[in-house]
Amino acid sequence: MRERAPGLRRIWRRWRGYLSIFGASLALALVIWFAITDSENELIEQQFGFSLAVAQRSVPADLVTANRIPPVSITIAGRENDIDALSVGDFSASIDLGGLAVGVFDVPVQVVSRNDDVRVRAVTPATVEVVLERLEQRTLPVVVVISDPEPIGFERGEPVVAPANVVISGTANLIDLVDIVVAPVDLSSTTVDVDRPVTLQARTNTGAAVSGIRIEPPTVDVSVAISRELFPRAAAVVPDVIGVPAVGFRVAGITVTPLTVVLVGTLDGLENAGPATTTPISLAGRESDLVATVSVLAPEGLTLEADATVTVRIEIQPVIGQTVFDVPVEIVGLSDSLTALVSPLTVEMVIEGPAPLLAELTTADVPVTVSVSGLGQGSHELPIRVGFIRGSELVSVQPDTVTVLITVTPVEQSDDSSQESDQ
Repeated sequence: MRERAPGLRRIWRRWRGYLSIFGASLALALVIWFAITDSENELIEQQFGFSLAVAQRSVPADLVTANRIPPVSITIAGRENDIDALSVGDFSASIDLGGLAVGVFDVPVQVVSRNDDVRVRAVTPATVEVVLERLEQRTLPVVVVISDPEPIGFERGEPVVAPANVVISGTANLIDLVDIVVAPVDLSSTTVDVDRPVTLQARTNTGAAVSGIRIEPPTVDVSVAISRELFPRAAAVVPDVIGVPAVGFRVAGITVTPLTVVLVGTLDGLENAGPATTTPISLAGRESDLVATVSVLAPEGLTLEADATVTVRIEIQPVIGQTVFDVPVEIVGLSDSLTALVSPLTVEMVIEGPAPLLAELTTADVPVTVSVSGLGQGSHELPIRVGFIRGSELVSVQPDTVTVLITVTPVEQSDDSSQESDQ
């Protein structure tokens, strides 16, 4: 271990020398870099690209500036990078009017840079003309002017202003121009009460704005009550029919007299409302027409211009249907000495009529006959006859002819005749 210690010290001294050289090199590189960067960021002088508004300081309480103070331009100096980053907010221009009286004065403009790395070299113009006049005041009432009226279907109440009077200040010639102090209020699309601060305007009697006037306070609170306006409108009456007629019957028609009534409500309510209705009319189990006088009910949110009743006539008719029967064919007009066979034995009938009537029909109610009167032995193709059923109609019958085979009826012999023949 003792033999290795001198070797380690030599290695450490060698690396310490390398680190010293590396640190010195890095420091030199940084110095060179800053020097190059600083040389590229030159110190320049140029005119600032924006004009500056001039503020007034220490204005005497009883005086007012009677003329417009023009903006000024400035020449500045600084590093190029600092100048490129400037904005109007980095400078303030002002004039000090403290201690001045009524009259015309050339007052120097003071411009202050808020950026310590940029200096103001020159101000153009260096002085501005200021006309000071005696401050005049007048108290005027505030007049609310509705610039855009409330929507159709709404009406406004009388505006309420607080405070009702304000003080205007300015030069005598400007004060003389002011005829009215206006609080303009826009009520377009407003359907609820208004309560808002409004900025005041000084105007002439022709409505032109007067600038250069100070209004104290500059805003007032304006309240305007907005209410819905009601309108009349004719609306159809639709009866409230409940229940259904008896089985086999239907509603054939409904008439209402009169057809319409007058509803009263807001535009929104009238636009979205359905028809007027009536008190309920029951058709449960009915088989005949109904005439009823009932009261009219307005849709929700609306009212009737006057109480109204209507007469409702409801026509009830049987439901028309069809039914199919297989009906046996009956032979009529056959002589006692003859026998007849019919083919086919039944025919298919389709009958149309009121459902209640059809529901009660049986094959016995629909006689189907074929007449063989005057016919002798043999096979005959004969038409069938269908009995008439009041209130119904025969739609079809298949087949409409049948075959009838007529033969002579055999004569039965008595017992005496049989015995004689045996002997």
